[in-house]
Amino acid sequence: MSKQWLVALAVSAILGCSKDDEDKGSMIDPDKLLVELSEGEVAELCGWVVDTFGGPQTFECEDGSTITIGDITQDQCIAEMPSTATNPDCTATIGQFEACVKARKSSDPCTVDSPTQCAEIDVPECN
Repeated sequence: MSKQWLVALAVSAILGCSKDDEDKGSMIDPDKLLVELSEGEVAELCGWVVDTFGGPQTFECEDGSTITIGDITQDQCIAEMPSTATNPDCTATIGQFEACVKARKSSDPCTVDSPTQCAEIDVPECN
């Protein structure tokens, strides 16, 4: 999964989500490694990500540029996931992935800084 794809997907926040919705995870064991996901679990995780972040949103940055994010579908997510899911050197867990997604959801899409919660995801082995 490319870092750019994850950033674009993960920071596409839905303004109408309730706090309860944000706190829910994918229902996959948070200690399970990304590389251990079955095809069904990849689909479930991608469904959670798409549901969590929703459709496209456009943000205007301080420099006058605009960024549109969140226009990925579950099928696109599933197609991107195998690059992460097949690298045995990726030690990131579902819990770490979900924490990263939640952190990126609340971060400024105009900044290139990665949230600290994404340290285990933003490594070459997992991208």
